[in-house]
Amino acid sequence: MKITRNKVIIYLLIAILPSLAGTAVFGHYTYKKQLKKAEDHAEWIASIHQHQLGGLFHETKISLETLSMTFTGSVPSKESLNAVLNNLQEKDSRYAGLYYADSDGLIKFGSNNHLINKSLRGDETFTLAHLTGKTSISDKAESNNQSMPVFSIITPIVSDDQITGYLVGHIRSDYVVNLIGMLTPGEAVKFMNSNQEVILKAGPDPEKHGQKWVNDELSTAPWIISVAIKDGYKNEAFISSIFFFLISGFIMHIIYLLFRNYRIGKRSRLEKIENDAQKLELVGTLAASTAHEIRNPLTGIKGLIQLLAEKYDNPQDQFYFSIINKEVLRINQIVSEFLILGKPSIHTAEICDLRDILLDLNPIIRSEANLKTIEYYYEMEVSPIEVLCSKDQIKQVIMNVSKNAFESMAEGGTLTIKLYIQNMTGYIDIIDTGSGITDEDLERIFNPFFTSKDGGTGLGLAVCKRIVQSFNGRIEVSSELGKGTKVTIGFPITQKEKRL
Repeated sequence: MKITRNKVIIYLLIAILPSLAGTAVFGHYTYKKQLKKAEDHAEWIASIHQHQLGGLFHETKISLETLSMTFTGSVPSKESLNAVLNNLQEKDSRYAGLYYADSDGLIKFGSNNHLINKSLRGDETFTLAHLTGKTSISDKAESNNQSMPVFSIITPIVSDDQITGYLVGHIRSDYVVNLIGMLTPGEAVKFMNSNQEVILKAGPDPEKHGQKWVNDELSTAPWIISVAIKDGYKNEAFISSIFFFLISGFIMHIIYLLFRNYRIGKRSRLEKIENDAQKLELVGTLAASTAHEIRNPLTGIKGLIQLLAEKYDNPQDQFYFSIINKEVLRINQIVSEFLILGKPSIHTAEICDLRDILLDLNPIIRSEANLKTIEYYYEMEVSPIEVLCSKDQIKQVIMNVSKNAFESMAEGGTLTIKLYIQNMTGYIDIIDTGSGITDEDLERIFNPFFTSKDGGTGLGLAVCKRIVQSFNGRIEVSSELGKGTKVTIGFPITQKEKRL
């Protein structure tokens, strides 16, 4: 139960929580990005209407002001002005009606009879035009007595600084709505006056279309353009976040599996090391407890064989005695290796220069190489390579590995030994050009009793590894079948300040 809970916690920490955190950050970034994109689009829509509707009111204003200047200095006749107004409305469908009002604001005639004799006094647009003497545009929709919402534009007719009348133009609201729909179909747009009152709507229902708006002012009219920001950016951000979570979750799940495999592999390696250590400890314990019991009878056997060899000088008997003596020595050697496996630090550790150890062994290795027609080379640093070890045991390691190298080069080859320092570690590389080792055997060469040689004990490399590890060193073997083997032995360099 506890193991399952730990696995769930680790999975949450490695896979789920990072994915959620990454999705939250990515989602926030995507939301802001999509919102900015939607705002930019709404601002672009607002700029279109600001330009087009601003142009519409500006053209209407210019038309009325130009017409008013025609009658400056004289009171226009009803017939002439009425003909102009009718002609202007017939040519431009934006108008619901064009009218003339006298100086008191009473409509006298126009392009239609809907507002004849209607007084404009009290109308805010008329009041503003009357007070300023300039064209005024209404900021709300009005009725033209045909239940048609219109927007008024009133231009004073000025003569000798006196207002002699007014030109009134009514722009159809449906014309404005159609123009908006044609320019930006599907966009929710509303127009408000300075009091934030909605005076015109176009497109989908603006109040339901979105919660956010982008505003812009209409330069030629007292209107505010407001464009709804489409809420599609929320869906885009949500969908992008879902995809990100799925992809990141998949990636983090792969990372979790790799992490889990790494832990399993690490645990397996540790268990293997512990098992090997237990095996060696068991062998050492058995060796320590039985070494004397085995050596004592061996000593007696060896002495008796020597006596019998002196008594019987027959060549055939001498041959048998030599075989018995050889096997006794072999048994004694195996017992000695058992003791090293169990307790490799029998010898006292001291600071040794690896160069001196190799120089002591050079004559032995060279003579063995010459005997087997093998070329021997060695390389070493100029400066000392001082490590804490047992000189005799390191010699045993080098000789044991060199012996294996010689045996792998039955038809001749090259043996090279290199001594060097790297990353505060003294290294011994023993390289041969022999038959090499298969990948399957390479994984088991340090196991006790494993051997690929006839008559081998399978303890040589296990003893070497035990000796090297006892001095905080490490030994590694790399090999390629048919090309040779490289054995690397490393010991930490003894620093001078630690020795003082």
